[in-house]
Amino acid sequence: MKILGLIPARGGSKGVPKKNIKLLGRKPLIEYTLDDAKNSKLLSEIVVSTDDEEIAIAAEISGLKPPFLRPAEYAQDASTSLEVVQHAIAFFESQNIFLMLFVYYNPQIRLEIKVLLIKPLKNLFPPMLIV
Repeated sequence: MKILGLIPARGGSKGVPKKNIKLLGRKPLIEYTLDDAKNSKLLSEIVVSTDDEEIAIAAEISGLKPPFLRPAEYAQDASTSLEVVQHAIAFFESQNIFLMLFVYYNPQIRLEIKVLLIKPLKNLFPPMLIV
């Protein structure tokens, strides 16, 4: 079963532009989420979906090269998470890769991810596969 960890990281935030690459402690905000995803034993692949070259470079430095840059129409203030997911699905399907499940990580709500997404996955997989 293919399980994708999808990490959205838009560059054009109104409140704090490029907040995903701002330092929080000793590393960029997005790196905490990348580390969480990389430490998961469930994910077949991890993808950073960004519209921003600097964020793409930061992800690549952390070991995850984004396979695409997200089009501007899916990186607006009014763009939805669903649109981001649909864009990623369309990209992978165009590569003949069909995914069974998404784990949607949000760098800004990192601590909630384990509660909202990882715990329900425990019902789908044997305990030794869970982070």
